[in-house]
Amino acid sequence: MIDKQAITSFLLDYKKLCKSLRYQSRLTAQYKRFRRLYGTPISIGGMASVFKVDDTKVVKLFNSDPAGAAWLLHCYSYKLNNPHYPIVYDVRLENGICYAEIEYLKVASGYSRTIYEIAEDMYAYEISGKVYGSLKNPQLYEVAKDIMEVILLSRKILQTNVGLDIHALNLMLRGETLVFTDPIIT
Repeated sequence: MIDKQAITSFLLDYKKLCKSLRYQSRLTAQYKRFRRLYGTPISIGGMASVFKVDDTKVVKLFNSDPAGAAWLLHCYSYKLNNPHYPIVYDVRLENGICYAEIEYLKVASGYSRTIYEIAEDMYAYEISGKVYGSLKNPQLYEVAKDIMEVILLSRKILQTNVGLDIHALNLMLRGETLVFTDPIIT
């Protein structure tokens, strides 16, 4: 179950602030600040840059992905007791810039077949609402259900295409457990 009120408020604020003329200059300033604090990002993607704080924590600076940030807000709000959710220490929306502090996880190299199967099952669940294969695991099904709720709410509020983004770079490892760090894209 997601906190619809908190996510709705967050998405509306984020959407409004991102339209500001000064958004890009504020984002660039925050990127430079994080780079001074934490060094070169360990990952740069179209939606976010990730900076390693220490061996236990990273900071994810969102460029333009309110639904991805909403997913982490959901994980943070509920402090979920499911090993497939990331541990989120904080999600902040300051001066129109969104970033999150989350646990440092390892890349899920060597798990591509498992991730492919989970992705197939989740895309089928998104289309049909039916549970297949890997989603018969109650913990994975709980994650899939929450991801779909955040996607549907984000589509409604942002009035844009929001969807699944399940692949090897968006699922990480905590030990041997797959963690859904970035399963949604705006």
